[in-house]
Amino acid sequence: MHGIYESSCGRGFKMLLIALICLFSQFAVAGSTLYYSVQKDDQLLKIIHGLHLEPIHGPQGVWSECLNLNPLLIEKNGDYILPGQKIYISSKHSDVISQYAFISKDGEIRFSKTKNAESIVYDTGESTESAVESEEIPSLLEAPMVQSSPAYSELSLLAGASYLALNTNDEVAHTSGEILSGLSPGAEIIWTPHLTESLSLDLGVIAEKVKIAPSSSKTLLSRQQNLNSFYLGVNYQFTQELQFRIQGGYYGTLLLNSPTVSEIQIEALSIPKVQLAIRYKVLSNENFQLYMQGAYIYSFPFTYKDSYRGGAGNGFSGALQVEQDLESFAIVAETYYRKSSFKVTPVTFDTTEAGIQLGVKWKLEKTNSSRKKP
Repeated sequence: MHGIYESSCGRGFKMLLIALICLFSQFAVAGSTLYYSVQKDDQLLKIIHGLHLEPIHGPQGVWSECLNLNPLLIEKNGDYILPGQKIYISSKHSDVISQYAFISKDGEIRFSKTKNAESIVYDTGESTESAVESEEIPSLLEAPMVQSSPAYSELSLLAGASYLALNTNDEVAHTSGEILSGLSPGAEIIWTPHLTESLSLDLGVIAEKVKIAPSSSKTLLSRQQNLNSFYLGVNYQFTQELQFRIQGGYYGTLLLNSPTVSEIQIEALSIPKVQLAIRYKVLSNENFQLYMQGAYIYSFPFTYKDSYRGGAGNGFSGALQVEQDLESFAIVAETYYRKSSFKVTPVTFDTTEAGIQLGVKWKLEKTNSSRKKP
């Protein structure tokens, strides 16, 4: 019985110790954060603008900081908040916040028109009463928004090489052939304006020089071709990890023509295509991100030089991308695999491409403030 009593006391002491540690942790977290109670028609970005907190975007921005302090926001990427909900903000911003709002003794941020004797300035966590003269301060809902353009944009410059294989199948002649390319160099430029925290665009240009080497005994008339692609993409950030993409444009493609039995003519043309993709952030820390992307490719019917009439086609692609953030830019590495087909009756063309790209991405911040100063 004595042993059982000692065991019960030991378990009770451990439970009490754990409870005290949890209670202390809650006080420690509360002492390092402020909070704002959401009002009707509030939005997280609107709250951040109202408090004049900067920088907003990026791994060290206030937006990411709020998501980390408020786990419930991560599920909807901050786009969905309810009246009465508490939004926690780091107390390191107290000096800036106190210029545009009141901070109560318990760390609550309040927007009001005037300061009074009960208002305090929350600085290092030790609250002190201080009488402040009446001073006009804009409320959150009255602070005028002047931001009409993206808060920031990104410019990416990538260069790399790919291996491309072109296969053909003539349904009438019952023949098939393959034209192989070596390592073909290429470059891609992408401008990405961010319209909102969840919505962004991609405007891209791709230039490739394909070096063709025949795998048959026929004479190859065209040994090099320039492939140019132009596209516009729309990206929606559904969660912090998951992004949906739709991309459409004219993509450079090779077409095989046989003027004579002994000759092969390779021509380059741009085919209208659309790509539906899902991009998922697999790994992430403060300066490193790893993304995985899968996509479905649809080729629209087309006419080329009034002689080639192509039918619809389809395909798929997959990619892995790594981004390493530095002070003012990021290093980007990407490996990809694409397979697609289209038909120019009676010949079906299958294209397989695998490659790697390396490059840099610059973040272009807006220098002007997104709100008018009071």
